Order: sequence, then structure tokens, then C-alpha cells
Amino acid sequence: MRPDDRDKIARYRNGELDTTPRVNTEPIEVLPEVMVSRSLRLPTDVFEELTALAADEGLAWSTLVRQWIIDGIAATRERAGQPLDPAIELERGVEMITHAANRLRQRAA
Repeated sequence: MRPDDRDKIARYRNGELDTTPRVNTEPIEVLPEVMVSRSLRLPTDVFEELTALAADEGLAWSTLVRQWIIDGIAATRERAGQPLDPAIELERGVEMITHAANRLRQRAA
């Protein structure tokens, strides 16, 4: 343990540190632990439709595809009666929250 840490622990135990809870007002960015990149080959007309749909949603096409994949995994597992991986479920929630935050930013601009 570093000497500085020992000092902080001693000050905490003596009641010398401010331990009042503080509200965090900074945005929290939650990213998956590891993002992997894979090639996706699509016909030109399909890719153009994809990019148009993503633009309508105010998203990058890769973000929209990621949302669809996450939703597809969840739906497939639910139909099969299989439990949903908590990491996938969390990622699904993060994607929804991120999308909602982006839409609010667009409206405010």
C-alpha cells in the first residue's frame, strides 16, 4: 500500500475526510468491454436503404445494425424459451438509452 493511501485511510478513520455523498452531473458513457469489427457484405441497394433508415433515426448505419442484432438475439432466445445473457440484456438497455439521449440532443439543437 502506498504511503498516501495509508494517510487517506487514517484521515477517514479519524473523520477528517468529507464523506458527504455528491451528485454526479457528468454524463456517463457505458461502452461494451470489447467491440469487435467484422465485415458485412450487402448489395448496394440494400446498403443505401440501410443508410437512409439510419439517417432518419439520426444514427450511424453500424449503430442501427448493432441494435437490430441485439434485438434479434433477444427475440430469438425469448422465442426459444432460453434465458437471455445478462450482458446482452444490459447492452440492449444501453442502446435504447443512448438512442433516446441522441434524439433529445437533436431536438435541443
